Amino acid sequence: MSHQLASSEDVTGQLVLRHAFGSRSSLPLTDGDGRAPLPSPVWFVDDTSTILYSVGRRVVVHNLDTNNTNVPKMRFVPENDRLDAVVGLAVSPNHKYAAVCERVLPEPGAQGAGKELLSQVEVYNLHAPTLKKRALLQYPEIAKKEWRGVCFSADNHFIAVQSGPPDWLIVIWNWGAPTPKVVATSSGRIDTKGFEVTRLSFAPFDNISTVLVASGPRTLQFYKHTEGTLKAFSANIGKREMPDITDHSYLNDEVMVVTTAAGEVWVLLAFDLKDVITCEFGGGAATSVSSLANGFVVGGEGGYLSVFENHERKELFQCSHTFLSLAHPDAAIQGLATLPRSEDAVAVCFGNDQMAIFPLGRMDYLDHDSDHFNYVSNGMHCGAITGMDVAQNKPLIVTCGVDHTIRAWNYTTMTCELYKSFPNDDLLSLACHPDGFQITVGFRDKLRLLQLTIDDMTQMNEYSIKSCRVCRFSDGGSLIAAVNGPKIFIYETFSGANCNPTPIIVLDGHSHLVTHISFQRGDQYLASCSIDGTVYQWDLRSKARAAENVEKKVKCECVIFADQEGTMIACGSSKSARDKVTKASPANQTKARGTIRELYTDSHGEKTGMLKSELKLEEGGANMPHSLCLTKNERLLFVGMENGSVRCFSYPQAGPHAGEFDETQGHEGQVTGLRVTANDCYLVSASDDGCVFLYEIVMVENGQKIPIRKPTADQFVDMQLIQKTSVDEQLSRMNDLQEQIKEISTSTEYQVHMKEQYYTELLKKQQMDQDALRESEQQRYETLKRMKEKQELEAAEAIQSMEEAHMKAAEELEALYERKLAMHAARYEEMRAARDDVQCQFEERIEVMQREFAVTRERQEFAAETALQEKARAMEELQARYDKDMERDIVFLSETQEVAEIEITKIMDEGKKSLAPVSYTHLRAHETPEHLVCRLLLEKKKKKTDEYTGYRRTSINKQKQGHNSIDKHHVSNI
Repeated sequence: MSHQLASSEDVTGQLVLRHAFGSRSSLPLTDGDGRAPLPSPVWFVDDTSTILYSVGRRVVVHNLDTNNTNVPKMRFVPENDRLDAVVGLAVSPNHKYAAVCERVLPEPGAQGAGKELLSQVEVYNLHAPTLKKRALLQYPEIAKKEWRGVCFSADNHFIAVQSGPPDWLIVIWNWGAPTPKVVATSSGRIDTKGFEVTRLSFAPFDNISTVLVASGPRTLQFYKHTEGTLKAFSANIGKREMPDITDHSYLNDEVMVVTTAAGEVWVLLAFDLKDVITCEFGGGAATSVSSLANGFVVGGEGGYLSVFENHERKELFQCSHTFLSLAHPDAAIQGLATLPRSEDAVAVCFGNDQMAIFPLGRMDYLDHDSDHFNYVSNGMHCGAITGMDVAQNKPLIVTCGVDHTIRAWNYTTMTCELYKSFPNDDLLSLACHPDGFQITVGFRDKLRLLQLTIDDMTQMNEYSIKSCRVCRFSDGGSLIAAVNGPKIFIYETFSGANCNPTPIIVLDGHSHLVTHISFQRGDQYLASCSIDGTVYQWDLRSKARAAENVEKKVKCECVIFADQEGTMIACGSSKSARDKVTKASPANQTKARGTIRELYTDSHGEKTGMLKSELKLEEGGANMPHSLCLTKNERLLFVGMENGSVRCFSYPQAGPHAGEFDETQGHEGQVTGLRVTANDCYLVSASDDGCVFLYEIVMVENGQKIPIRKPTADQFVDMQLIQKTSVDEQLSRMNDLQEQIKEISTSTEYQVHMKEQYYTELLKKQQMDQDALRESEQQRYETLKRMKEKQELEAAEAIQSMEEAHMKAAEELEALYERKLAMHAARYEEMRAARDDVQCQFEERIEVMQREFAVTRERQEFAAETALQEKARAMEELQARYDKDMERDIVFLSETQEVAEIEITKIMDEGKKSLAPVSYTHLRAHETPEHLVCRLLLEKKKKKTDEYTGYRRTSINKQKQGHNSIDKHHVSNI
């Protein structure tokens, strides 16, 4: 966050984050009650030498390849001023983009903006030098809920997020479009007893991105994208009860594996449970899984890492290797990352914020009893850092923390050079000697002076001060100041070894706990502050207070000297008088405000201890200062805040731009310490989140950047301390080794001589055997040669006799074939003559048959014509007779009809008169002779007509049959 800086004639500054020692495997919950594991905390980027993970409030791309100097060692995603915490990470399958799921504060001045946190996803381009932001994804319906997971689709075009309780809503964006839009959401509330999601991923085989997998405690849910909604369905696990699932991963298009809190690995094939594998993790849970080409790798509690392989590509997998982290046996493996195209290494994130690379490609050659994890930066702190200091003559940053470890970091090589653990002691404070060879550490029981050697930290002295939470070396390194409650004890640094010296000065003036001390250049004065608001300047020569300032309303956290201005700068929290609680307004509560005060030292005479200036910060816990630091040229003032940010002020604060600053977000917890390196190049900050940040200081004067040479190893003292006992041990060991070398040389020479003699005799014997064998083989060769010549002669004679026999047999066969050929030729002539005779006979017979056929056909045609003529005459006669009968019948019929009509008319007239119906039977009974004659004639006419019709049909059929028989006869004759 960049506020308006001071005017161009002043020196202004900015901080650029360059490196971070630390990592983060968990995230703070929104209610502030504890922390939850960070899902998928580590990812590979491009290759196995670059990883992406979260540190503090930032996300870093860390290049682990120390040989590649063309690529920056660390690149950080752009700073988000409103960021509260990173709650999820994901890298696209093409390793080009990273999605960061963030919990942010609402924008100032936005409608409805309050203290409620919002959730969003930012997408960054990993191939851009500055990790440019590519897209911002927001969804108002679940913006105020905590998001639990984020993932990319297999085609890199879609991003899905899972919100927290009670809705557990899933939202899918098409983020690759010019304007990102929501394409699907899960419908309805699915908050059921025990339902919780901790992992979310797309099915990798699904190129159209329609299948999602969500897993968590007692949860394994699949979702199908259909028409803008997600329909849920479950896997087929039979009668088994759903366990607490910790992670899942797809191996190929059909096989998926899930890990459980019971230490089991479930193998699913096409949504059906096929196999259950029990991991040998000492009864601990299997916490993470990642896929390989022929299997998968599983991490569990206790630092176990197991590799399961199946080279035959069946459904069953077997554990081929199991390795253990000996450095962190109590930490669970929280996350794993592999690259499908390169299986040389696997990235491991432990639950105690440690990052490591395991050489998976060499696992067949590694023994299972050693620790083969390569820890990033040689290890990191886990938990709050309680003490931090920087050496001036060596590029060292020394820290101690609640994890009972002391670490010495080299800020030129960006590695942890020295590490020592004190598992049974609490480390409360730390100070580093300017030369970088000694440190003082406040333990629970005593204050100890330790010497940093080439490979160890050894005790030089101890002081009877319990629970020392503040200690400091003087500017020249000759004095040690330590705080015990309200008292300050001053010791000589080099007063003897292990003699428990007494303090040379005891400063007893504070009535409450001293929170910070600081030496002035020249080591003549010491500044101290306490929680009751008192700030003292102590004159170490007179052992008395030289200046004092008491402000009861202020809780002082830190105080430093500004030598050029002759002032002391103190920071803390205060309560305004106008914010006091009154009975009239009980609702008004006092609100703490951060304050930075400048106080005059004794160099200003009458103004000694008086307030020179005071800068009151905005209200709220995020604006509470806890640490102060000035550059060596005293032109920039750095303030470490409670929310983890570092503010950069121009100094001295004067003019209309006083109070303006540049703020850089980094830490997730309170900044516990700030130090500047020797040449004002870097600012080092330590925090409660266990991280150490290294900022590059950019100074601008009159609009021009002030060049600062970056520190290199040749600028510092190239020396390492080695204890005399260690040297003696090494010399004794060297002498022992030399004696062993002499003994081995003598024994080796004797053995070589004996071997030479033995092999000489063996060689002579073998030569004699070879000569005898050569002679016998020579004789055998001569014998075989003679046998060969004899066999060649016999073979030549046999071949000649065979050729003669062959020629004779060939001549006999030729004569035989000539005789047979002549015989067959004669037979052929005879058969050809017989064929000609038979052909002539057949031709004559065919000619006779043709003549007979012609005669027979003519006779039959004549007979058929005669029969047809007779039939025609008979038909004409019958037709004439029929015509005559018909004429006679017609005349008779007409006469009869006339008579019948007359009679019928009479009958009808009589019937009309009687008006009674008459039946056919009655008519027949009263039929007259005339009526009878008419009826009989009509029936006879009808009968004749039917007979004639039948006769005509019969004659026609007979004619047809006659013609057919004639044709058949002709055909048979032919």
